[in-house]
Amino acid sequence: METNPNQTPPPQAGGLTVNLQQLLKAMVEQGASDLHITTGSPPQLRIDGVLVPLRVNPLSPVDTKQLCYSVLTDTQKLHFEEERELDFSFGVRGLARFRANLFMQRGAVGGAFRTVPFKISSFAELGLPPVIEELCNKPRGLVLVTGPTVRARPPAWRP
Repeated sequence: METNPNQTPPPQAGGLTVNLQQLLKAMVEQGASDLHITTGSPPQLRIDGVLVPLRVNPLSPVDTKQLCYSVLTDTQKLHFEEERELDFSFGVRGLARFRANLFMQRGAVGGAFRTVPFKISSFAELGLPPVIEELCNKPRGLVLVTGPTVRARPPAWRP
């Protein structure tokens, strides 16, 4: 795999020597859709649907709380501590916008962060056929997207 000299290397840590902004930057640079932060494992990036752990030591409960709380306002912290879950969004100047979900898991704070690009891709850039754009421009109606279901029934039920 070729490396880009301008690309930030995956964060490495002995304890917690990375911050959330560094993790989010690595996420964007590596084309990941999600960043998962949980206690007992290193931060993980979801790249093409596969979870890839970063070369960082497993995070402690203190680490995950510190990382996740680093982008919260005081009001958001209070809400999270009362509800034990929080959905919010935030931006990092010059990088991207992010949606986040903080949650409690096994008594510790965890978080999932998803990239929301600044630029919205066009139908053509997404490789969608023109009929999709036509459907989106309809003033009313219901569009159903269907496909085959997965057949995961026990063997005794199969025809």
